[in-house]
Amino acid sequence: MSTSIPELMLDWAEGQGVEFRVVQGELQMRVPNNDESIRDEIIKHRDVIKKELITMRHPLVFGISGCPEETDYLCKLVEERGYVLAWCDEFNDPVAYHKDGIDTSVIPEAFIKYSMSEVGVIGNEQMKYLRLVHHAKKIGGTGAEITTLVKTLI
Repeated sequence: MSTSIPELMLDWAEGQGVEFRVVQGELQMRVPNNDESIRDEIIKHRDVIKKELITMRHPLVFGISGCPEETDYLCKLVEERGYVLAWCDEFNDPVAYHKDGIDTSVIPEAFIKYSMSEVGVIGNEQMKYLRLVHHAKKIGGTGAEITTLVKTLI
């Protein structure tokens, strides 16, 4: 079985003693002795390393492209499971789609969370608005703040 370039980069970094975690879509790392050469190399490849970490550690459903068949499938899975973990190629981030009213603390901290009611409102909006909402969620905006933001954009 061949090894992918992201896997090789992750293996190399971990072999150097680097510890990783992803929080709200952001790659965080601890580099031994704050070695700048290792840190610089990781920063060059941070996006592929982040995606590889997420893919290895979490059962992702699929990348959402927005076609009606995928949307129907997503809604069905969220209804059955309570939440679904996915990778969003558009934002290069891990996202979680969840039922309204569930305890979102059960969703891994790496994922940016979207309730199905949010998806219904912002899913049909222009991409620039969706990018703004996504960024607000990434920096830690609360549900009420995001709802207010969405309402002002519409």
